[in-house]
Amino acid sequence: MQSKQLPVSAQPDSTPTPKFPSARYFQVHFEHLQQTLQAIGDRLETLQRELAELRRQRELPTSEQETD
Repeated sequence: MQSKQLPVSAQPDSTPTPKFPSARYFQVHFEHLQQTLQAIGDRLETLQRELAELRRQRELPTSEQETD
């Protein structure tokens, strides 16, 4: 008994198709990026406050010397 051959256009494609990761894969990575960006933003705010305080401290002695 011979098997019936399908026309070339109807045969399943034998080339592997790339499979995209699941939505959960992207969700995990985006959550990680969001947490990292939040931590960086928090640290930036802290550094900006510290820099402003250092600048303020640096200006105080200079102002006091000018009034003497």
